[in-house]
Amino acid sequence: MNPAKHYSVLVIYVQYDQGKFQSSVAEFKRYFDRCRRGSFQYCIVDNKDESRPASRLAPDEVVIGGDNSYREFSGWMRGIQYALQQDVRPDAVMFANETYRLNAGEYRHCLTDELFEFVIGQSACAGLTYGFNRHRGWLRFVTHAPATYEIKGERFNHWVRSNVLILPYRVLQRLEWPRLRAAEFFACGYDQQPFRRDAPLSASLKRKLREYLCPTDTTSSDAWHSSFPLTAETYSLFTTKATCILDEMSLVPAIRRTGAALADIRVVDALVRAAGPRGSLLRSYARLASRFPAAHASLVFLSDRLVRRAGIVAAHVPSPRRVVPVRPGRGAV
Repeated sequence: MNPAKHYSVLVIYVQYDQGKFQSSVAEFKRYFDRCRRGSFQYCIVDNKDESRPASRLAPDEVVIGGDNSYREFSGWMRGIQYALQQDVRPDAVMFANETYRLNAGEYRHCLTDELFEFVIGQSACAGLTYGFNRHRGWLRFVTHAPATYEIKGERFNHWVRSNVLILPYRVLQRLEWPRLRAAEFFACGYDQQPFRRDAPLSASLKRKLREYLCPTDTTSSDAWHSSFPLTAETYSLFTTKATCILDEMSLVPAIRRTGAALADIRVVDALVRAAGPRGSLLRSYARLASRFPAAHASLVFLSDRLVRRAGIVAAHVPSPRRVVPVRPGRGAV
């Protein structure tokens, strides 16, 4: 790692069809322009060419063949395995893929030195978290009633977007990366009922998956950007994508089992910008997120209303920021 830098980050970036999303690694790198104190390395996982040999594209970039069996999740697993084989020990690992543009407005401004120093210093995971709100219509804008879902006996009321997820390296070493298989949840063939009768999923989650991927209302704003009608011909696509979503949802219970907090990067950014004792606020937030994970969805909802809607907590004005030293890792791919 560059001795002038205070922390190191390995970005595991999965790509398959760059043209579909008009994306590139070069553009994604610019998302970290605010991170002046960090050293970044990129492991590019090519899920379209699974047999591609590892090769270095630039001093900070290596590309490897991927695994598209379970889309980006199996690709990220390949990247993790490669990093462990190479004995890469950065301070933090960030997961990303070629869809980074789709929701960049939610997180790009949050990618700062303070965010990565919070993750490393507090041993907290961070990402874009979303709560399941039982309310519909205008009520969902003013109040929050968390809906609970269940996968294989584990209950949760929020999820984290896996393509904007940052983990301290020592937490990644303890994390049981979700590796669910479609056969656990879905029938061998389509017979109007996509789920196995004994599938270890709550009925509410089954409905959520079906309406998200294959909505009956094609104008629904809650549908997937590439939604499709559920037929015998599309059933394989449904089971594969639904399993990826279940893997993503399983990240919250998996992180909880490590004992680490899961923070929302938008809340961290708001606290960094807020007036007052920022260090104390960030430490308190990490403790709260760790001790009361079920309340986190409501906390994020409240923060969104106070910060983004009313502008009460954070006054978004530039202010001097203190450098927080972080013990560096080796951080070279």
